[in-house]
Amino acid sequence: MNALQTAQPRDGVITVALPTHEPFLPQISPSRAVWSVARTNGKVALLSEREAEIYDRLDTEAQEESLSEDRQNIALTALQAQFIRLNLRLDSGATIKLPAAEVSTLTQNLADTIAAAYADAQRDAFYLGASRAVVASAHDRDDFVPYLQKERLALEKRLANP
Repeated sequence: MNALQTAQPRDGVITVALPTHEPFLPQISPSRAVWSVARTNGKVALLSEREAEIYDRLDTEAQEESLSEDRQNIALTALQAQFIRLNLRLDSGATIKLPAAEVSTLTQNLADTIAAAYADAQRDAFYLGASRAVVASAHDRDDFVPYLQKERLALEKRLANP
């Protein structure tokens, strides 16, 4: 995105050598089947109220992560549509030529995708924190907060030092 924004047009076209980058990794979503089945067949009633609240909180985090992943996929699809429309491939280290008039639209799509990926990484961190709270035998929903904060801070540290 930075390379696109700083490129100087020549005859209405910009030429940009893309930086090398790692390929996108496939997304892995938390499984929510066990909790869904337990609620459907009445087995949740066998848990104490505290346990049910804790597992419900974990399921809520899994659901939020899934919705975040959907938003990321929508942003990626819009970005891929731009690549197809402009006949571009953003392979690692590739050189692209792009009409200068298209830079703004493409950088907006890139920004949307980066923001969606960051939001999804935060939801992943919250789900991980919630999972760790359950493993640590959290006593109530409020006990999740330190675990969520710890994973959010760890994510911010990873993003600051790639």
